Amino acid sequence: MNTAALLGPYHADRVLAWENGHPMTYGRFLSDVGALADLLPEKPTVINLADDRYRFLVVFAAVVFFVPTLGGLFLEPDNFEQANPVSTPEHIAPVWYFTPYYAILRAVPDQRLGALLMLLSVLLFLFLPWLDRSPVRSIRYKGWLSRSFLAMFAVSFVALGYLGLQPAEGRYVLLARFFAVFYFAFFWLMPLYTRFERVKAPPERLR
Repeated sequence: MNTAALLGPYHADRVLAWENGHPMTYGRFLSDVGALADLLPEKPTVINLADDRYRFLVVFAAVVFFVPTLGGLFLEPDNFEQANPVSTPEHIAPVWYFTPYYAILRAVPDQRLGALLMLLSVLLFLFLPWLDRSPVRSIRYKGWLSRSFLAMFAVSFVALGYLGLQPAEGRYVLLARFFAVFYFAFFWLMPLYTRFERVKAPPERLR
């Protein structure tokens, strides 16, 4: 005899629901699984290394697993040395992504003016939409002046980053002043060279 015959129709339904799961819960489970199945692609996903996202993940994994310190730029060797309260290090440098602004700070003899220029070097990025007077937005269609000033800015930024890691003395300070002028010239002269340069006509879909 089966379970239904022993317990009767009323109790048999309750026992079977307890054994197999509540029908409402079971139905919700099937609907949730079906919804997830609809989100999955019909064909297997192929990783395309030409995609920028996968390139970033490959580079990020290579740095994390093989060169996490990156020559002392990501994890500074000084952080693993025991602190000595008696002596002060000769040269204290910030982390590498702050060094361009640190170099601008030290390039000016007056500390207040140096702090103001350092703050201005960061805030100028917020005014780029108003400084750029070019009729086109993409660098693909801008003239050689915009490309030249952008290349000059990139070289200046990298150079200031290197100089910020060096002691504030001698030729390092002079070079920091030289590259700081080119750094700010990229922003201050932008209304001029973006307005008067010759640009390419963008396609209709971008107008």
